[in-house]
Amino acid sequence: SHVRNNTPSESQLPNIGLLLEDALVFPGLVEEAPGDITDWKVIYGIGGMFSYWACNCPTPHDAELSTCLSVEDWRALFDRVRELLGISTALGDGSARGGRIIDCLKRTVTGLPSDRGVQSMPIAATRSGSEVHFASTDNLLGFEYPSDNVALFSSHIAKKINFTGARATGVIVQPRGDGDPVEISANVVVVAAGTAGTPQLLAGSRVDAGLALGSYVFDHPAIGSRVVLRPEILDGVTSDDPQFTVWIPYSPSRPWHNQVCRFPSNPGAVELTVDQQETGDIFTFSSMDVVPENRLEFLLDQEDELGLPRIRGHYRLSSDDYARMGTGLNEHFQMASAIGDLINFRWAPNFFGPGWSTHFMGGCRMGAVDDGTSVVSPAGRLWRYDNIYIAGNSVHAVSNAGNPTMTTIAFALHTADSILKSHPG
Repeated sequence: SHVRNNTPSESQLPNIGLLLEDALVFPGLVEEAPGDITDWKVIYGIGGMFSYWACNCPTPHDAELSTCLSVEDWRALFDRVRELLGISTALGDGSARGGRIIDCLKRTVTGLPSDRGVQSMPIAATRSGSEVHFASTDNLLGFEYPSDNVALFSSHIAKKINFTGARATGVIVQPRGDGDPVEISANVVVVAAGTAGTPQLLAGSRVDAGLALGSYVFDHPAIGSRVVLRPEILDGVTSDDPQFTVWIPYSPSRPWHNQVCRFPSNPGAVELTVDQQETGDIFTFSSMDVVPENRLEFLLDQEDELGLPRIRGHYRLSSDDYARMGTGLNEHFQMASAIGDLINFRWAPNFFGPGWSTHFMGGCRMGAVDDGTSVVSPAGRLWRYDNIYIAGNSVHAVSNAGNPTMTTIAFALHTADSILKSHPG
């Protein structure tokens, strides 16, 4: 389940921030950042980051989606994701702070497309009376027809995919600590170990994934700041005011995404000495160029703490990336000055390093043809194998500026459908 389901109230957000800080580690449990990707951390455990995520589910613009699927197919998949995760704007219904921030930002950020204006963020959370449930792995592992054939091997490390010719025969997993390796036979193997672990396992297994394995990795270059909300936004607000997350979507003419929310940890450069519920956190995520030079290199002759090939990251932002961020920073400042008191409280934005967003993507990107620029087919199948499939953030191929979980799960559903069709029984 989501860690927030134990402490769901807004006042307990700092506790979630501490849990998140403790859980985030460099890929492979190494002690320093992997090469140029200075702020890239991951979470090991059932669900991974899905047990800690902010549950924000912005609907992507068509331009943020791979053309391997039609727009109609994507939209049908998104409808399924909304149902599975309980995605809606209901969590913030009735929030005085949220409504006033929306009204203020509508006057501040103008000229937006009619369907991509200032609005409440769709959240993967449901409310029943005073109880809130944040969506996580438990939403996806609920079965209409329970089966004794489903087993979870927790505290095991996936070490190798076994294969013969173009077919996988299973996987070998190693218990953490003491214990003998376990060989698991399988008719189909799906690797969903994140942007680090997925290509890392393929490389360590000596699977022929093609030249694009580990290449075309990307992120959202991000700016964040915390403001003390203006008195007119806080006037009369009660301690049980519903949580708010306000969203200004990406559009091609404005290639970044803004959100205002209450975040578990402080994204600003200066700590504020006020009640945290009187603050708002502003984030600007920008799209970036997706290029093969931004890549993960796997050192097959060196092992990390999990016994897998060490990762070295190669990552640079382009001049166009910095130009987009510069324009986004201008809008970020306008928003901060509109909703926050920047005079009586020190304010400064942070420009975060690569990987900070925990939305790192690519490395096993999908493509229409096996031309050396992609790793998996439009069904999520590894090009050169009959029964190895990839799911997770690593399959993303198109730059985006919003939280990618909704798209990730949509494509995973599409891949599951493809597996059931191609491998009946």
